[in-house]
Amino acid sequence: MMTRLKNNISGIDEVLKDLILGIGLYFVVISLLGLIVVEDKAGYILGTVFGSVVAAGMAVHMYQSLDKGLDMDPNSAQKYIFSQSMLRLFMMLTAAYIGIWLPWLSFIGVVLGLFGLKFAALMQPLVSAYITKKFFREGE
Repeated sequence: MMTRLKNNISGIDEVLKDLILGIGLYFVVISLLGLIVVEDKAGYILGTVFGSVVAAGMAVHMYQSLDKGLDMDPNSAQKYIFSQSMLRLFMMLTAAYIGIWLPWLSFIGVVLGLFGLKFAALMQPLVSAYITKKFFREGE
């Protein structure tokens, strides 16, 4: 099963792997810390799961948008990449609104889950050097 997982993931760009892994690590940390502090543990976990899944989707969308934008002429690429970044902003605001609207989701959990993309982007060099390259044995 591990070989199958590695084969499926090997087709993904290294930076995208790092971002998704970073979001997953961030999710684990904020979930464990939150379970110590919050009263509504189920709502908090559901909120962090939802926010983290949206953050991972935004990372994939960003990767695909930039990949497509790099193949365009500069003027078209600028318009396209700007429109796609506005779409990601809309996705994030919609996820936050859903966190407010649904009573069984913790709004704080959703927002913290969404911050997973920011955390993963900041930690990408460390995740790449100490986790991804060792686990997937890249560069050998």
